[in-house]
Amino acid sequence: MRTSCYILILSFIACAMSLLSCGSIIEDRGECPCFLDVALLRQSGEIFTEDKAWCSTWEGEANATKTVFATVVGNDGLQTFDVPRCSVMSVVVSNLEPEGSRLATIVGNQMTRLYVSRRDVNCSGDLAQVTFDSFEKRFVTVKFRLNDAAMPYREQLTVTLDGPYDGLSLPSMTAHHGTFNCTSGFGENGETTLRIPPQGGPGLKASIRYGNNPPALFDLYRTMSDAGFDWKCDNLDDFETVVGLNSVTGIIETTDWNIVTLENITY
Repeated sequence: MRTSCYILILSFIACAMSLLSCGSIIEDRGECPCFLDVALLRQSGEIFTEDKAWCSTWEGEANATKTVFATVVGNDGLQTFDVPRCSVMSVVVSNLEPEGSRLATIVGNQMTRLYVSRRDVNCSGDLAQVTFDSFEKRFVTVKFRLNDAAMPYREQLTVTLDGPYDGLSLPSMTAHHGTFNCTSGFGENGETTLRIPPQGGPGLKASIRYGNNPPALFDLYRTMSDAGFDWKCDNLDDFETVVGLNSVTGIIETTDWNIVTLENITY
């Protein structure tokens, strides 16, 4: 009898453990977070001048988490986030600290040298991972160069840019609506460069002013578009114009536009 009872008890325990095991299999995991590993491979000091990278995760348009990778030049980094389970979680890493849902410049300043990248990750399971190893250039350096006739007036000449987009929206990575404005004079070599943010459509204007005279205005967005500039490119090109001046108005002539790549940057 004792042997039979012992066998019966063991059978009951085995059955109970089996039920518990089945219960864990059918457990609803929908409320549990997904553990998202974000790896940032070592980067160049030419891009990450502050030796930091700002990382944020987004569920749709809502910011879920954010953190900072510190000491990114020459060092790999790894951060783990508890994020909501969802079919797509957007992860954004940049060399500029976001202000809410934008990466933008301050009115009166030229655009910073913004490098940023976004990855979309399936976070519907227990674990997910994503690696960042390269970044897109999201600014345009516009060079204005005086021709020989305008060179004698370089100390009295200034160039001003005005535009309806001041940076980048997150996580959409589209041009952010906002006031962009900056002004610069010309150097001894008759050149000046101004960095402008991504532009989502027409509206970018440039003006050349000689002393206190009324400025000569022109549509910089159209000038660049007519020259074949692609505003939708992930890596934005740079642009160059030559400025000529007469007693009535400024004459703007597009001479070249240069593709910028990251091939010479060491990660």
